[in-house]
Amino acid sequence: MVRIQPRIYESSKTIIKTAKDKNIQKYLCDASELLLTAKRAELFELPNSLYNERGMEPSSRIAIIQPKDQHATTLAQFYIYATQSLGWFAELFSNRKKAIEWLNEI
Repeated sequence: MVRIQPRIYESSKTIIKTAKDKNIQKYLCDASELLLTAKRAELFELPNSLYNERGMEPSSRIAIIQPKDQHATTLAQFYIYATQSLGWFAELFSNRKKAIEWLNEI
């Protein structure tokens, strides 16, 4: 199995556990300052195995604020595509206001 960068993987596990414990199903990730070196296969592992393994609700919504770095944006777009393809709700936004509006639609 491919493993994503340890900090992203471990923080994702912690966030999912906390959300599950508190019955939270909306996630806002400010990736505006993110510099990412992960491979696409590593990013695919988050929704493909970690989310199911940790019991993340399929109805959860993940809003990501677009990174300023172009390479990180390209990888974030792939993550969104992979997440949506696997049945999760995820979107990339240019700013926090739009992301919060989307999270609050339902």
